[in-house]
Amino acid sequence: MLKSDPEALRTTDSLEYGASAALLRLAKDIGLDKALYSRPHEPWVRDCLAMIVGRLIYQGSKLALSQCTTYSALWSLCGSEGPIDVNEHCYAPMDRLLERQHAIEKHLTAKHLTNGTLILYDITSSYFEGEYAGSEIVEFGYNRDHKHGHEQIVIGLVTTAEGCPVCVEVFPGNTQDASTVIDKIRELRTRHGVDDFVFVGDRGMITASNEAKLGTLPEGDGIQIISALTHLEIVQMLQRTGHEPELFDQNQIVEITDPDAPARRYCLCRNPHTAGRETTTRRELLERTRLELTRIAATALKSQRTKHPASDELIGARVGKALVKTRMGKYVVDKKGQSL
Repeated sequence: MLKSDPEALRTTDSLEYGASAALLRLAKDIGLDKALYSRPHEPWVRDCLAMIVGRLIYQGSKLALSQCTTYSALWSLCGSEGPIDVNEHCYAPMDRLLERQHAIEKHLTAKHLTNGTLILYDITSSYFEGEYAGSEIVEFGYNRDHKHGHEQIVIGLVTTAEGCPVCVEVFPGNTQDASTVIDKIRELRTRHGVDDFVFVGDRGMITASNEAKLGTLPEGDGIQIISALTHLEIVQMLQRTGHEPELFDQNQIVEITDPDAPARRYCLCRNPHTAGRETTTRRELLERTRLELTRIAATALKSQRTKHPASDELIGARVGKALVKTRMGKYVVDKKGQSL
């Protein structure tokens, strides 16, 4: 049959198929569909699989995903033919997912968390545009994206040592990181049945208050903590142990036992990336301080030529304000050689 023949086969349309089919097959092979619900052939479960695979392939919004039928066979592979409605096929299944959250998390923790395992916990936030007057969780709080003036929610995530997420919780936007830790540790023990584990959190979560609370709780038995020290805590620890920071290098980790708490061990080393970043920041702040002090000196000198020169108190207040702003007072000395 010739190409010019009216009966010849022609390609009139083309849909993405391979990536969607492969990822759907993978999701079923690892049991993701059954983890969502014991009857994986229910329409809402297949819609959830479409959203998961669509997020991996297209990385767009739910609305965009509902309109991908013009170029993808994803929804058809999941059993949804015809027009896709974002409310029916996306948001309604997500409501069902929320109802199943605890059961899904229990399935994941049973599969990935065992006694003695390492558990990572961290907090992030997501800000919103617009107004949410009727929301119980959208609040103003510490914004990690530096989007001041925007309300937000706070999200806590528990993962395995490999970074596989197993639990997630959404908190009001004004929630402090440290306030979520004790309840999360108790939840891992009581709801998910992990008796012994190593809990890893940053210095903003593992506070002295939380450590004290954990020591008085039955849930604290069998739980170990890995965290980091603040700058002040490092200075105090070095003073107690008699070690000098100059002894640390980037190739060998120095282990120190706290004489006041023998069960506590510190692992210390020098991080060249952090040191380089801090050196650059310090130089920038010192230069900013120098320029501001130079400006104040020029202004003071100019005022001396007028009928109403600036007083020493006023000049001192301006200098103090500049040093407080940059926190570089310890690097600036007066004529007597004393730090300001």
